[in-house]
Amino acid sequence: MVLWTTRTSGMDTLDLEASNGMRTASTKLTPRVAFALLYTLVLALGVALGVRIIVDGYSPVPHSDLWGLFPFIERGLRGDFGLSDLWAQWNEHRFFLARIQFLVDYRFFEGTNIYLFVSVATSCLLLAGTFAAAVWFDARDWLLTLGTLAVAGTSALPLAGVENLTLAVQVQFVQVFLWATVSILSVVMATRSTVAFGSEAVNCARSDMARFERKPR
Repeated sequence: MVLWTTRTSGMDTLDLEASNGMRTASTKLTPRVAFALLYTLVLALGVALGVRIIVDGYSPVPHSDLWGLFPFIERGLRGDFGLSDLWAQWNEHRFFLARIQFLVDYRFFEGTNIYLFVSVATSCLLLAGTFAAAVWFDARDWLLTLGTLAVAGTSALPLAGVENLTLAVQVQFVQVFLWATVSILSVVMATRSTVAFGSEAVNCARSDMARFERKPR
């Protein structure tokens, strides 16, 4: 009977400690959850504001350089274009990917610029996601990653500049930042992977050499 009482008391003690531990963990998580909600709210407001700017400023009428690209677009819709046409210089720029997107918009969306504006918004969010991915690969902290996504997403959309969000022809300039950032992150990740692989190979070689030296002769 005494043994049963002691065991029960021990179990109660363990339950109490577990309960206190859960309560302590819950208390520690509360600030992180609060910041996560704040970051989510900031991101949602930023995206909503950016989309609102695009919708309010929407116009299917071509603007600026897009007028000058109409000869290419007309030939492209007939299938009369090649790699040199996509890579052709326009002022100081080369609109390789943008020219393809212009053809997609006029071929499948009747030149309404809807596809181009969706590409602009998507590119801004992907740019924010790239910054967030860089933070995640380095810190492995979901809250810090979410905070980066919120700040970068808000900066990339409504703060990208009214011109970039209201002129469809600006799609190439928005994507320049995206592809440049993706390229830099890819190089950094590839370099880290190479260094890690090299370190692992050196450690394996050292281990094999040490094992060989310990063998009796």
